[in-house]
Amino acid sequence: MFELHHLSANEQWDWLHKGELDPVDLVEHYLRRIERLDPDLGAFATVTPELALERARALRDAGIGSTILWGLP
Repeated sequence: MFELHHLSANEQWDWLHKGELDPVDLVEHYLRRIERLDPDLGAFATVTPELALERARALRDAGIGSTILWGLP
């Protein structure tokens, strides 16, 4: 089964800039993945879902930006 994390960062960026993917969708995907996997991995000391979603919404609402990593979590 295909999931967004199977895409490389370049592919995710391309999808974002083509409008095939929204920053909020990408952040939500990774937050669900962190929630599912991190209890066993312990890879994150702090996760701030509300702040990540707030930032993703702000990026989405502002439109595609010119920064190199625009929209990538």
